[in-house]
Amino acid sequence: MSQSSSVSQSQNNNDLAEPFSRIFVDRAEAAWAFDLLRETARRLCVTDPYDPRVAVTISERSGRLFLRLNFGGWLVLGFRGPGRESPRVDMALLASRVSWDERFTSLASDRKEGEPEVRSYELPVEMVRPMTADLQQAHQATLDFIADKFQSWKKAAHWKQHNPEIIEALFDLERRDRLFAGGLNEPELRYERHFTAFSRELAEEGEVYEIGKANAMEMGDYINWMTPDYPLAHLVEETGFDEATLARWVRAVERKGQAMLYGPPGTGKTYIAEWLAKHLIGGGDGFWELVQFHPAYAYEDFMQGIRPQSDGESLRYPLVPGRFLEFCQKARRREDRCVLVIDEINRANLARVFGELMYLLEYRDREIALAGGGEFFRIPPNVRLIGTMNTADRSIALVDHALRRRFAFLALQPNFDALRRYHRRHQTGFDVKDLIKTLTRLNRQIGDAHYEVGITFFLRRDLAEQIEDVWRMEIEPYLEEYFFDQPDQVDAFRWEKVGREMAA
Repeated sequence: MSQSSSVSQSQNNNDLAEPFSRIFVDRAEAAWAFDLLRETARRLCVTDPYDPRVAVTISERSGRLFLRLNFGGWLVLGFRGPGRESPRVDMALLASRVSWDERFTSLASDRKEGEPEVRSYELPVEMVRPMTADLQQAHQATLDFIADKFQSWKKAAHWKQHNPEIIEALFDLERRDRLFAGGLNEPELRYERHFTAFSRELAEEGEVYEIGKANAMEMGDYINWMTPDYPLAHLVEETGFDEATLARWVRAVERKGQAMLYGPPGTGKTYIAEWLAKHLIGGGDGFWELVQFHPAYAYEDFMQGIRPQSDGESLRYPLVPGRFLEFCQKARRREDRCVLVIDEINRANLARVFGELMYLLEYRDREIALAGGGEFFRIPPNVRLIGTMNTADRSIALVDHALRRRFAFLALQPNFDALRRYHRRHQTGFDVKDLIKTLTRLNRQIGDAHYEVGITFFLRRDLAEQIEDVWRMEIEPYLEEYFFDQPDQVDAFRWEKVGREMAA
C-alpha cells in the first residue's frame, strides 16, 4: 500500500493505523472489538500476554485481514476486514445454545464422545453489536466450556504468530490508544488460502498449565487486569441523570446489596442498570453480567437443578449449578465488587426462582443448604444485584412484600432533561421542545405513572427521519392497548394530529 493511500485509509478510519485500519471501519468499532476481546480473555482465565494457551493472530487471505483470538486448539473470536461478504465476526458458540438457520455459515469442532457441539459462526457485526441477552449468555457459556476444555494445554494453535502486545492493549487503555494510532511494527502475518476454525496444527496436550488469580498477580508487570474506572461524572454524561441522584442510587446498592430500578416502558432501566454496574466494578478486578428473566425461568435455571447428560451410552442426571451459583463461584475468585443485572425481573415467579435466596438476600452473612443437596451456600460479600422492573407489565403494588423488603427500589420516570441532553450532545438538529410538550400532555392523559411513555423511543440520531415511523409503529400500538375501550383517546394522539403540532 502506498504512503498516500495509507494516510487516506487512516483518516477515513478515525486515525487508525495499519493493520487495524484494514480490519475495522472506524475507531469506535475497533474499541468495541477490543472490549469484547478483553471480556473473552478474562472469561477464559488468560493469565498474561504470554499465556501459551492463547494466540492473538493477524492473518491475510485474498487481501483481506483477519484478527483472531485462539485458545487451545480453537478459534474463539475473530474479526474480518470489510469486504464483499457481510459476515465480519467469527464467534464460537455451543450449538445447543443458539437456534439459527442456515443463513449463518458455521464450522463444527472436533469433539470427544459425550462433549457438546461447538461451532464457529460467521456473523454480521450488527448481530453482535450490541449482543442480545440470549447471545451474551450463549457466548459466556461457550467460553466457560472452552476454558475448562483447554485449561491443561501446552500451546495454542498458531502460537508462533501470537501478538502479545494486542493482549496488553486489551487491558490498558493508554497502550490501546498508542496501538491504534501507531499500529503494529511488523506483525506476524499468516498468509492462508484456507482457514480451519478448529485447527490441530500446534495443539499439544500433556503437562498441566496451572491457572488462577495467583498466576495473574505474579504476572502483574505484564498486564493490568483492573476494569476501567467509570466515575459518576461519566455516568451523568451517559445517562442524563444528575450526579446527586446517581450517587444516592449507588449508596442504596451498597447499603442493601441489591436494588431494583422500576418504571414505565422507555425510561432506560436496563441501560442505567448496566452503567451502574460498570461504575460499581470500575477500577477493580470485578466483572458484571446480565441475565433476563421470563415466565419459563425456574429455580433450576437460576440456583441449581438436575440436568440430563449423555455420555454416548447412558444418561446421567447430575446436580448442575444454575446461573447465579456459577456467577457466585466466579465472584469468589475476585477481590472487588461483581454485579449481576437481572433484566425484566418481574416476568418470572420470583418466589419460585429465588427459593432459599430470599433468606440469603436478607441475611447476607449467613449460609443455608439448598434444595437438592450439595454444600451449604452463602452469597459472596462482593456480589451485588441490580434488577429492572417494567411497571406496565406488573404494578409494583403486586410485588411480594418479602421481596420489597430485601431490595432498595429506585423509581424511574421519563427524564426529559436526558432527552434534551442527548440531542444536544449528538448535534442531531432535532428540536425536542414540541416533542416534550406532546409527551407531557400524553402522559397526563394516561394518568398513571406506571404506564407513562418514556424517552428511549426517541433517543435516535436520525429521529428527524424516523419519528413518524416510531410514533405510528411503537407509540400508537401501545396507546391502542392501554386505551383499548376508549378509541377517542387514541385518536387524539394519532400521528396525523401530533405530527402537525410538532411541525408547527
